[in-house]
Amino acid sequence: MRHGSLFSGIGGFDLAAERMGWSNEFHCEIKPFCLKVLKAHFPNTITYEDITTTNFSEWRNKIDIITGGVPCQPFSKAGKMQGKEDKRYLWDDYIRTIREIQPRWFVAENVSGLLTTDGGNAYEEIMLQLEAENYETLTLGMPSCAIGAYHIRERIWIIGRAKMDFNPDTTGRKLGEIPDKSQKKGTQHRLELPGDAFRLHWYETISRIHRDLNGLSRKLDGRRNAALGNAIVPQLALEIFKAIQYIDNM
Repeated sequence: MRHGSLFSGIGGFDLAAERMGWSNEFHCEIKPFCLKVLKAHFPNTITYEDITTTNFSEWRNKIDIITGGVPCQPFSKAGKMQGKEDKRYLWDDYIRTIREIQPRWFVAENVSGLLTTDGGNAYEEIMLQLEAENYETLTLGMPSCAIGAYHIRERIWIIGRAKMDFNPDTTGRKLGEIPDKSQKKGTQHRLELPGDAFRLHWYETISRIHRDLNGLSRKLDGRRNAALGNAIVPQLALEIFKAIQYIDNM
């Protein structure tokens, strides 16, 4: 699988792709500190900096999966939740990139506030735009504690698969629908999590204050702390990638 990441941060999606044995073709990140981390760990991957001024058409039909932790500030419950009115709203550029590249798959990550901003209208508009690009979509709520992390960290994951590459089974099910138990094993298009995935640790740690609870030094500087705070949990992305690979191999 050929992978390209947007809003790459310190490379959470890229790390998960590497663990899958996929090739990281490019990443796109604007913050200088994060760029240093990406270049250190993925030196052979092409780097882009500003998604708003980058044309990705040269990658058209050359990438299997695009990922991105689209900036969450417009939807964060810790902020004003202004949605499209926030200057940091970059979903239009994420969708434009999908249009330019036309990958077979995409995965986008965001905060749970995405579902409630503007009474849910912001989320609905984004989903309509993505589906207008000819993708079947599935939205999951998967917190970090689902893979055993000692904090909740609620996150929304939107998975899309190109309709032109989708072959429904004889029941006419679409991506993400769980089949009846009577159906044959091997036709289930659903994510498989580890056996202990839902033995959840239902308490939150405050990483910026009680860093030691997350295994982080209190001497960690602001740039590194901010990068970790904005990063995705690679183990969650890995589980989604495993499910995508499973479906591709069916």
